[in-house]
Amino acid sequence: MDIKFVEREEFVISGFSVETTFENHNKDREIQFNDFLNEKIDLTKKSAEKPNEYYCVIWVTGKEKLISLLGQEIFHPAENFDKKAIRKAVYACTKLPDVESYDTLKAWEDFYQKIYERTSETGYTISEIDALAFEYYPNGIGKGFELWVLVEKV
Repeated sequence: MDIKFVEREEFVISGFSVETTFENHNKDREIQFNDFLNEKIDLTKKSAEKPNEYYCVIWVTGKEKLISLLGQEIFHPAENFDKKAIRKAVYACTKLPDVESYDTLKAWEDFYQKIYERTSETGYTISEIDALAFEYYPNGIGKGFELWVLVEKV
């Protein structure tokens, strides 16, 4: 797994979110993706700057709670869209070739483990203050993806 460290400018993702717990995240994620792909994808696609690019942004909101926002980079979102600003910062990222050939949650575990293993070499670790990560689908959902996580200098 090749990991790069990239400074990204701020951007905003708009779409539809689900609040869940760590325990229920897998089940809720599957429902969220199915709902988005079957009912909501056209709503965001109409307003997206790059209609084939999608993001699934995940951030921790409490001790056992997190929010998962599935959507796109939209410059003028409708009022009923949920929004999340992704701040300018350094992120660790890795590219995975095909969603069908990966267990996404296992890929996240492997990605986090590799970052922690390489902390002394890279000088970066995963940010625990602002726990934020996202999946980036540059060519549509199901056609390869990238994992991104906010990191900080140690």
